[in-house]
Amino acid sequence: MESKNCFYNEMIGISTGDCCCNCIYQKRLMKHPQNKLLGNGSICEQMGFVCFVVFEDRSNEGSTIFFENGHGICELHVRR
Repeated sequence: MESKNCFYNEMIGISTGDCCCNCIYQKRLMKHPQNKLLGNGSICEQMGFVCFVVFEDRSNEGSTIFFENGHGICELHVRR
C-alpha cells in the first residue's frame, strides 16, 4: 500500500503525514459468521482495525489494539 497523507493529520495539525492509516502495524479486522454479537457477519465485511505493535518493554506481547476508524498517531509509528 502506498504511503499517503490523510485528513486526520490535517485535522489535528500534524504535518508529517504519520497516521495509523500509514503504519506497518495496522491491519483490517474482519467479521466472522460464528460470532454471536460483536463482529457477527461475513468474513468479507470489515468491522475495524487492529494495531499489532509490540511495546519496547514487551508488556503487550501477543495482544492487539482495536480501533474503529483507522486513524490516530502514536510514538511507535513506522511508516509504510
